[in-house]
Amino acid sequence: CRSGSIRVNEKTVGIATMFEISCEECKKKTTIDNERTKFNNERIVRKSTDSYLINCLFVLGLQQIGCGAAESNVILTYLNLPHGRSFMSNNFRQIELRMRQSIKQIASASMDEALQEEVLLTSNNQQNTAFEIPLTVAYDMGWNKRSSGRLYNSISGHGVMVGGYSKKILQYMSMSKC
Repeated sequence: CRSGSIRVNEKTVGIATMFEISCEECKKKTTIDNERTKFNNERIVRKSTDSYLINCLFVLGLQQIGCGAAESNVILTYLNLPHGRSFMSNNFRQIELRMRQSIKQIASASMDEALQEEVLLTSNNQQNTAFEIPLTVAYDMGWNKRSSGRLYNSISGHGVMVGGYSKKILQYMSMSKC
C-alpha cells in the first residue's frame, strides 16, 4: 500500500521471532515466521518454544561445545537478544528434554555402524577364521568433579569405549549416584 500506514508487530518465542506486517488502510496482512520442527511426528504447537528450529539448534550447538543453560544467558545477553534469562531458566531444559530421545537414537545408530566397521577392520587385519573376533579397544572414563587426586566424589560420570582400528566410539555409559 502506497498511502496507508504500515504497522509491524513482533512476537518472540525463545529466540525465534515472528513479524506480522499489516496495512491499516487496505487490511492486508503478511506474516514472517521462523521455521518450525516436529519431534517424533508430533504436531507443531505454535506457542511451544521447542517447536522452533532456531531454538533447538541454539541448544544443540551449546551442548556440542560443552555449555548449558547458564552460558545461553551469557550469549543471548552479549548478542542483545531478548529473553536471555527466561530462556535459561525455562526454555533450555524443556528443549533439552524434548531432544534427548532423538539424540540417543542417533548416537545408538552411529555406534552400531562404528561397531560393524570395527569388526570388519579387525577381521581384515588379523586374518582370524574364528566365529568370534576379539576386538582391540581403548576405554576411558571420568567423573565430572574431583576434589583431590584420590577422592572421587562426583554424583555423575561417563565412560567411553573407542575402537582400536576405526578410532570411533563403540559404546558409552553414563553413571549417576542418584
